[in-house]
Amino acid sequence: MELKALLHQYIQNPRDIRVNFDLGWKYEQMGQTASACGFYLRATEFGYDIELQYEALLRMAICFEKQGSRWFMVKGLIQ
Repeated sequence: MELKALLHQYIQNPRDIRVNFDLGWKYEQMGQTASACGFYLRATEFGYDIELQYEALLRMAICFEKQGSRWFMVKGLIQ
């Protein structure tokens, strides 16, 4: 889905975990790992789908690994 459409969905319902996760994925694909982590974190905080929450945590770990020198954060997220 296009970023603009995802942002419109986010504006309509900022606590929707699927929209937050999809925005995180979109920003990660664009190389914007800090923004991606913010949306992944929101997906875990508002989540009710345990598998999606775990996937968001793992995606956050991958984003921090891409940033480099964040090994303690990566380890903590994976644990």
